Amino acid sequence: MIRKIASFVFNPLSFTKKDKKEADLDVFANLTSAEKSQEKCLEIFKKIKDDRDLFESFFKTVPTHVKQESSFWETLLPLNSETMSYMPHDLVNREFVEQSLKYDYLALFLFKDSIDFDEDLILKALDHNTGNPLVLMRALDQALLTDAVIDKAIGKSGFAIYFIPEKRRTKERCELAFKDKKFNMLSLIPQEHITFEMCKKTLSSIGHYVRYVPEHILSDEKQKKQLYDLAAKSGCGLRYLPVEERTYERCFIAICRRPQNLEYVPLNHKTDELMVAAVGRDENVLNFCTPIFIEMYHEHAYSYEVERVRKDLKLREQRAKIYRFITAPLREIKN
Repeated sequence: MIRKIASFVFNPLSFTKKDKKEADLDVFANLTSAEKSQEKCLEIFKKIKDDRDLFESFFKTVPTHVKQESSFWETLLPLNSETMSYMPHDLVNREFVEQSLKYDYLALFLFKDSIDFDEDLILKALDHNTGNPLVLMRALDQALLTDAVIDKAIGKSGFAIYFIPEKRRTKERCELAFKDKKFNMLSLIPQEHITFEMCKKTLSSIGHYVRYVPEHILSDEKQKKQLYDLAAKSGCGLRYLPVEERTYERCFIAICRRPQNLEYVPLNHKTDELMVAAVGRDENVLNFCTPIFIEMYHEHAYSYEVERVRKDLKLREQRAKIYRFITAPLREIKN
């Protein structure tokens, strides 16, 4: 690497790759229209195909007789799908659009004024979408959200349900959304379709969504206990639990996960042990402690206990780092 940098610095004739591309483009621009055959245009484009900044200059110098050849654009498409935005709209037809979807499923919207959208075209765009279909769903008119489009989009990503009117979020579609491992937005599911399993999945990572758990789930004491325990454990759920459900155990678990939860701990649960555990993790929560604890804390009455909490956390962190270091190669082999 040092040799490479030195050779560039000390060689006054050296060019960067971009300088070379621009030089080639300048030479191309100075050719006559007759000299700029389709083959010549394609030859130059292959040199700049990965440099989006040069596209504007290139297409300005491509002669009209080349731009009007469909075969020119059909050849450019696999090289870089962004070239479609420069294509004359009078050359656009459905066959070309369907071909372009293989390279960029959002190509659909480049040609919205040239062709009519229909269900079949949207489904093909979703078929070629290997990632997240949300950009496509956001841009679609409600009239194009047919049952087939909705079901395929949710099958691709549970988050697609966000763009679907609530009255069309059926039980089956909600269940399909929750099959997506990444989806846990209980707030997007109509109350009547929420199941205990959906709640468990959501509260395992988003505790404050406990406020969306419907009464028909909480009416079962066993389910309620399990969900409230999850909400407290996940970090941000304590504040949304009924005061009578903020048991000492839940409060202690919650402040260990997130010390700021001390603000929502009932006064009768603010023991020295619990407040030491919270302040040891984050001194900024001291204001949520009892007045007598604050006074004694400033007099260093709890210095030993707080320091012990901090040392314990540091030791756990070091152990976790060692564990990750040891298991990292094993995870790579597994993947």
